[in-house]
Amino acid sequence: MSLTNPLFHEAIQTFWGKRTSQLNKQLAGGRVDTGQRGSVTGGGHMDGFIISCTKKLLEAGIPQEHIFAHKLLSVLPGYYRPTKNWDLIVVDGKQRVKVILELKSITSSYGNNANNRAEEAVGNAKDLWHAFRNGALGSNPEPWVGYLFVLGDSEKANASVETQEPHHKVFDVFRGEGKRKVFQRGKLSNRVSIEGVSYAVRLEEMCRGIRNA
Repeated sequence: MSLTNPLFHEAIQTFWGKRTSQLNKQLAGGRVDTGQRGSVTGGGHMDGFIISCTKKLLEAGIPQEHIFAHKLLSVLPGYYRPTKNWDLIVVDGKQRVKVILELKSITSSYGNNANNRAEEAVGNAKDLWHAFRNGALGSNPEPWVGYLFVLGDSEKANASVETQEPHHKVFDVFRGEGKRKVFQRGKLSNRVSIEGVSYAVRLEEMCRGIRNA
């Protein structure tokens, strides 16, 4: 669903408002986290999306007491680890997990953050479904699992990214125009790179693939 939809209009305003207020607070205190981390380490910047999703669940008839978003209550068993704290879950009166929601964002340091988000997303999905198939959530129907991702729109997010191909080609969805650069320089003589797709496209493809992890 597009963030221009009225459902997320207030949520995205809260997102940017929280980031700005947290960064200003750290500046006033004489401390700023590296790489703009100060505007996200304060927490709460995704709260607007939790509120919006909660409202939608309530409108769909889900009782308030079945919706959990507190970090100590939105906890479910894992398979490769004891537990995972999700951002929002719905558990009915019969202990059936109906909804599981994870929220993530990137607004800076796209290179490192994009890889980290991919590793987190695939790992979390793999852990969840393996736990489910091994009875961690009881013999209940498969829950609905959602992943909501916010990406800051910028030149860096939308620019082509150099992608390394020293041995094998990356999948076509990540190649873009695929213009190749070959380097002949000592130990790096095998270095081959292409002008791959942007971080925005990479993350879009990541979101498409998570469900099959």
